[in-house]
Amino acid sequence: MKAYWADFLGDAVRISLYEKPGMEYNIDHLENYVFRQAGNAIDAALQIFGIRCFLDKLKDRHTIPNPKYKQLVDKLFHLGQQFEDVPADRRFADDPFF
Repeated sequence: MKAYWADFLGDAVRISLYEKPGMEYNIDHLENYVFRQAGNAIDAALQIFGIRCFLDKLKDRHTIPNPKYKQLVDKLFHLGQQFEDVPADRRFADDPFF
């Protein structure tokens, strides 16, 4: 290394730009992703395909499931937090599918 780079860098050390997230995935993260990040795409798909076709396509998707979603579902059902336990402002009260 050239002397001027050594002087410039001094005692600098290599750092990682990536840090593994420390918090676990939870329903708030799920809600943020589904409704804020993917919400427009989901809304368009529902309008185009209708809810029954949308749900069929969702059920028949050919992607590898991410374990964090299975863990979240298992955790919430283990704790007894099923749809009826979700606050009214966070669900559709008239939804015939639930």
